[in-house]
Amino acid sequence: KLNQVVLQKHQKNLANDVNRETDEAVIKTQQAEVKNAEEIKVKQVEAAKVKEIQETEALASSYGNQLASTPSASNDDEVVILTKAKYERLLQSAEKVDKLEEKLLQILNLLQQRNIVISDGLTTQN
Repeated sequence: KLNQVVLQKHQKNLANDVNRETDEAVIKTQQAEVKNAEEIKVKQVEAAKVKEIQETEALASSYGNQLASTPSASNDDEVVILTKAKYERLLQSAEKVDKLEEKLLQILNLLQQRNIVISDGLTTQN
């Protein structure tokens, strides 16, 4: 009977050891899964950051190309001012041309009244 009590106590100790080791293994497995999940999450966040940086760089590059190919807002004002100035100069030139045409017509009329004919750059008097 004493051997049976010792055997039962030994079996109980073995069962406790097995349960403790099983519990420790479960805890270690859970910790490893949590750590693995955290590492996966960190890698996903890093990948998302890399993707965001690449998209930002692509957008900045695209925007930079747009800026290079089109005038900026302040340059738009300069372009409008330059265009307006050119338009005003063209109008002034057109007015000068009109005045010159009027003067030339007046000169031609005066020459015709005096019977002076202008042809081929030679002036003759009748």
